[in-house]
Amino acid sequence: MTPFTNKVSSYFDLVKSKTTLVRSVIENIGLISRNINVSLYFDGNLKNSNITSISAGQEKNVDLFFIPDIAGSGKEIQITVKQI
Repeated sequence: MTPFTNKVSSYFDLVKSKTTLVRSVIENIGLISRNINVSLYFDGNLKNSNITSISAGQEKNVDLFFIPDIAGSGKEIQITVKQI
C-alpha cells in the first residue's frame, strides 16, 4: 500500500494556449517523512513535475502548471506521486 493519498479536481475546461493550474493535495499517511516526485500528465504526455518533501502525517498542496495545446472538456489529466 502506498503511504500517500492524492486528491485532485477531476474536471477541467481547458483553453488552448492559456496557463492552467492543477492543484494536487497530497497526504503522507506513512510514519516517516518522504521525498516525492509529483508529475502531471496531459493526454498521456508529461507536462510538469515537482520534487518536494512531505512529513509524516502532513497534508500538502502541490501546484502544477501547464499550457494545453488543445481545448475542450473531458481531457485526461493524470497526477502521479512517486517516492524518490
